[in-house]
Amino acid sequence: MAGVLRQECRGHERRESDGSLTLSRRSSLVPPTLKSERSRLARRLSALATKQAKQNFSEQEQKTISKFSSLNYAPTHSIVFMRWLSSHGGYSLVQVQRWFLCIMIGLVTGFVAWLLKQFTQLLLSFKWNRTKAFIEDSYLFDAWGWNCAMSVLFVAISSFLVVVIHPPAVGGGTPEVIAFLNGILVHDALRMKYLLVKFLSLVFSVAGNLPVGTQGPLISYGSIIGAGVGDFRSKALGFNPNLFSRFRNSEDRREFTTAGVAAGVAAGFNAPVGGLLFAMEDLTSFWGRRIAWQTFICATIATACAQLLNKAFESFVFQGSFGRLDNNAARKPIELHIACIIVAILMGLMGGILGAIFTRLNSMVIMSIYGTFLPLGFPCMELKLNAESNNCLHEISGALFGRAFGIAAQSIFTSVTGEAIPTEGIWLWIDPGLFAIMGSASFLGGVTRLTLATSVIIIEMSSNLDLIIPIMITNFIAKLMADSLAKPLFVNDLDAKLLPFLAQEPIIAVNDHIVNLELYKARDVMTSPVWTIRSCETISALAKLLIETDHEGFPVVKCDESAGTELAYGMITRTELYVILCSSEVYDETGPGTTVTPDISYDELSVDIIHDPETAIERVRSYTRFAVHNSIFVDLEPFINISAPKVDEDYSLHRTYQIFRTLGLRHLIVIDIHNQVVGIITRQDLLPFYIQRRLEQRIRLVTLDSDPDDEDTVLPAITVELSVVSKQEVDPSESHANPAFLSDARTEEALRNVDSDSLRSNGRSIVDLGNTML
Repeated sequence: MAGVLRQECRGHERRESDGSLTLSRRSSLVPPTLKSERSRLARRLSALATKQAKQNFSEQEQKTISKFSSLNYAPTHSIVFMRWLSSHGGYSLVQVQRWFLCIMIGLVTGFVAWLLKQFTQLLLSFKWNRTKAFIEDSYLFDAWGWNCAMSVLFVAISSFLVVVIHPPAVGGGTPEVIAFLNGILVHDALRMKYLLVKFLSLVFSVAGNLPVGTQGPLISYGSIIGAGVGDFRSKALGFNPNLFSRFRNSEDRREFTTAGVAAGVAAGFNAPVGGLLFAMEDLTSFWGRRIAWQTFICATIATACAQLLNKAFESFVFQGSFGRLDNNAARKPIELHIACIIVAILMGLMGGILGAIFTRLNSMVIMSIYGTFLPLGFPCMELKLNAESNNCLHEISGALFGRAFGIAAQSIFTSVTGEAIPTEGIWLWIDPGLFAIMGSASFLGGVTRLTLATSVIIIEMSSNLDLIIPIMITNFIAKLMADSLAKPLFVNDLDAKLLPFLAQEPIIAVNDHIVNLELYKARDVMTSPVWTIRSCETISALAKLLIETDHEGFPVVKCDESAGTELAYGMITRTELYVILCSSEVYDETGPGTTVTPDISYDELSVDIIHDPETAIERVRSYTRFAVHNSIFVDLEPFINISAPKVDEDYSLHRTYQIFRTLGLRHLIVIDIHNQVVGIITRQDLLPFYIQRRLEQRIRLVTLDSDPDDEDTVLPAITVELSVVSKQEVDPSESHANPAFLSDARTEEALRNVDSDSLRSNGRSIVDLGNTML
């Protein structure tokens, strides 16, 4: 023990001795094997679960998924952000503005839901009124021809809108919304043009009698409305007032988008509580009491607005009264019996199986469509990934098999006993309508796996609270059954569109066994080594860093003069560096040996993408052509995220995953016991197929009885300047942007010359350039 303590005091970052602790650590990495005495059913269920956990992406698909980077949920906590935050009024004013925007989101979403129904009714009335007139005059062929011609015309208009006008508007839009709320930026998914084209396309699709509904796309409509009203500006409309600019940040934008999703579901199904649970259950990764209240208010107002207007108008014709709400309560309640629980379980099993079959067939049909029509894209044109899918929620499928089950039960009883089903006493609960509702709930739950949301939506739509117990039971059984057979429909759609979704609970299969991530550490999946920068760097060094790497973020370090080491200090993103280097203060500075502190507002700095990338890249490249930029320094201190989350390299991998997903992080710095950067974790590092590959490599090293020291070795972090260069030491006449900035080849050569003992004592690391986007 004393030897271990002395080793720690000498600066070694390893925490385990070379004895029993390391052996126990190594044994814990190997997943447990199935015991022969386990039942055959248990082994089959385990094998089925393992098969479901495996990720079957091709190498090219994995590269495409890895190109996505996360969006930070919380704004960058920098000096610039704190100045901006302090200039936007007090707490009370901010709360009043927030609730006002929530009310506006609910009203606008309800109004859009009303417009959707009215336009659909108008076109359907136009088509069917003429069709009925032909039928009444006995012109059956003319009625058939008119109906077919109008349906084809409506479908052609709908297809033209999404194929020619705005292709990203194809599909229901739910996968893109889920991806955004999970922390992924999907371009054009929250724009006004996307909403307009999708709205008109859906109207003509429903009028053309395609098997689609209006409820599913309302999820996408609500998200766009929430994001747009929350920002209170529109680039397409040229509307950008200073009003409500306090909420133009990543955190509030995602909260308002969540509220809009709930409002869309509530307006479509007349289910405000169901909309709240839909947004909460599996769509958003971050949830809190304030978000819950905002979401509930939006959902309630959207439901009330849509109901009021739909009761007052039909095909835009006023019905003579305003103020009535829907009252769909059951006129004759059903007397439930404990025996209906057995039926609920059976219905849940059937709904789960059918839901899993529907999900698998949906994927198969999509792939067959691509395989059939893909040759039409030749010669090899570069096409965008627009995996089509139907995200509308069709309860009617479940209702059909549920009602059929109820009628079959009645028929079987009559054929066996020769008597009719009793209609008195305990037999009052046997009702085809009850079976239809349970069948609808089980099928919807088997497809979506949103047990809470679907149960409450069905209850609110049926207006019969007495059915809550059988519906919840059938929904729960349907989810259990479907989870063991197939992925949820939304997850399948995300996989088809190659969107890197982080599930609430990762299920990782390694060597045909599901592993417990608590047995692994953050260093098992972190990207190492990693580039770091200091808070004051030369213009040329930063320019070369952006040109020669494609990483999306860089840890910032500060020198500890007493220990002679560089300690983790904060984080700065690639986009922020581009904005800083493209500022007029930096571009116009020509004095050698000077330090520039750009005057950049938070509104300019807090952008997700560079709107004119060609100009920005050219300006940054120009800094490497002139020697004067070798001696001009940029002060990055006001722009550094000093609250960037950090975890220890020995931190639990499972808890690291939960921190990353729950906090909505883009980068997670990994440090050693001395607060030195040893790696970094991004969304790519936590994707199931990547974790699976890394853990398989780790387990392979363990089973090969490798050296315990080699197992945990990390490389020292490389800063932009490998040696401390003062302003006086910089020669303005140097032709290179930064003499200490290494190319890839020089970096590899330097690493080969580093002594392994110094690596373990230093405990710092670097990211392999070009390996991944951070």
